[in-house]
Amino acid sequence: MTLPFVKMEGLGNCYIFVEARRVRKFNLRKLAKSLSDTTRGIGGDGLIVVETGAESFAMRIFNRDGSEAEMCGNGLRQAALFLKRTKIPTRKKFNIVTSAGQFPIEILSSKKEKAIVVATLGSPDFSARAVGLNMKMELAFNVQLLKSQKRKYYGDCVSMGNPHAIIWVDDFDFDWIKAGRNISCSRKFSDGVNVHFCRRLNSKRFEMKIFERGSGVTKACGSGAAACLASGVMRNLIAKKAIADMPGGKLHLAWDLDTNVINQEGPVSIICSGEYYN
Repeated sequence: MTLPFVKMEGLGNCYIFVEARRVRKFNLRKLAKSLSDTTRGIGGDGLIVVETGAESFAMRIFNRDGSEAEMCGNGLRQAALFLKRTKIPTRKKFNIVTSAGQFPIEILSSKKEKAIVVATLGSPDFSARAVGLNMKMELAFNVQLLKSQKRKYYGDCVSMGNPHAIIWVDDFDFDWIKAGRNISCSRKFSDGVNVHFCRRLNSKRFEMKIFERGSGVTKACGSGAAACLASGVMRNLIAKKAIADMPGGKLHLAWDLDTNVINQEGPVSIICSGEYYN
């Protein structure tokens, strides 16, 4: 059996896109693991399955390890270009649904296989309940996330439809990958957490290192960048409009406090397309 696919990326965060109608009989968790494998598959951070036959398009996100995520900021922006290139070439605006809700996406400009896309991600939720934090507190600020022999890691937890832990640091001269891995699978969280180490560059710019639950180290995380902005604004470190500088590139963010909505703007592109032989 052959499976048509499109491999896409947003700031180096890459996903394999397939149409839902083509994978009705597949075990999607197993398929995500197979496709994401860099030696026996296509290689990527995960699989995104898109329903292409409705006005409000739906997508499901599967991490590299086969686990399912609630939403994905970079994936939402990629999905808009996927739909434009494969289904509706004249369209620029899409409403895309994930298990975390419905998100308006707009393609600001596009040329061949590249585009600049803005996504409206919704409102940050700072409650311990929203991030699945198993601790007796209402708001998850300045939580001790990990204690090692060398240091204690305190951070803020924010949900953008999926859970994030944000730790502000002065530098990255420590084993942040090990710390991120341990926090990501900590029993403090009912379903794991995406971990971000952030360094303030100035009031309008911050740098991120990322360890995503189910995928490990990635070059970018769109929903995570929004969560970091929210944490930085609440800590009075970052302005409401700022740039997240990630290993894969820069993402422009803006938090409208009147509507309590965070928007993000950044590039996406199609890497390749083809058929996967299953």
